[in-house]
Amino acid sequence: MGQSYNLSPDTIGRIHDREGVIGLIMAQHQLGRTWAKPRSRDLLYQHINAIHAVTKDYRACAIGTDIDGFIKPTLTGIKRAPDLKRLEQWIRADYDGDADAILYDNAMRVLDRACAWR
Repeated sequence: MGQSYNLSPDTIGRIHDREGVIGLIMAQHQLGRTWAKPRSRDLLYQHINAIHAVTKDYRACAIGTDIDGFIKPTLTGIKRAPDLKRLEQWIRADYDGDADAILYDNAMRVLDRACAWR
């Protein structure tokens, strides 16, 4: 992949052990350069799988789009809110039993614990 991560495997493990999440945003300057939708999908999977390689599950993975206009360029194919359907399809296609967790359950678990709003 040729990109260094800003979290060490030890830090990823500690986040997982504390039932936290690592948010993957759709920014090319964070995840890597993309030029086509398949490249964006593959790159996102590389990051999800790197977290999984340390934690052995998907409870520490979360998606944060940051597509509100601040982050540019975003991953090719994920530029506006309607593109989130594509993002969901990508995750559901390859992380079938864990898709809900990656897409929203993990983030909601942390928010619920931190904010006690539900």
